[in-house]
Formats: sequence, structure tokens, C-alpha cells
Amino acid sequence: MRESETSRTWTAGELTAVLRSSQAAVEQDLAGLLRAGLVEAEAGPPTSWRCSPSGGDSAVEALAACYRTHRTAIITLVTKQKSTSSLTDFADAFNFRKQDPLDG
Repeated sequence: MRESETSRTWTAGELTAVLRSSQAAVEQDLAGLLRAGLVEAEAGPPTSWRCSPSGGDSAVEALAACYRTHRTAIITLVTKQKSTSSLTDFADAFNFRKQDPLDG
């Protein structure tokens, strides 16, 4: 979204196709980017999105540069963090503590 045509607007459907992701995941990510001030929403139908002019800070630029050279590592890091957290939460649900004999 940032690399090509920075003034272009994108619909969630277009981003879903380009990113090869699910519509729900793209919409969730866009909501997070909106809260962070990195994108702006334009009323639709359908709603369209564009990079926020204030979103061009050095951290975003550095991540974009890193993504160009280490795409697989960045994708792995992002997806592993999400799945590890969910997987850990799921596994923790099966942790049983020994009952303290004083608790009855």
C-alpha cells in the first residue's frame, strides 16, 4: 500500500487480493493501522483507505526497507507472534494446578 502510488486509495477487497489474505484479517489490520494513525479512511461505499500523510515517520520507512530485503523473515515474525500467542493461550487452558490440601 505504501510502496506503490502513495496517493492511491485501496478498498479492503483490493488489499485482500494483493496481500493474499482474508477479508476479515485485512479489515482487522486496517482498523489497527487507523488507530495508529498510519492510514486514513474515506467514506464509501465501499470504504477506501490510503496512507496517512503523517504516517511517513522513520519507523515505517525502516520497516518498509527491511521488508524489501527480508520479506520472508518479517512475515514469519509477524505470523509466528500471532499464532504463538493464541497457541500459548490455548495450551494454558489445559494447565491444571495441584490443589492445595489446605484449600480442600
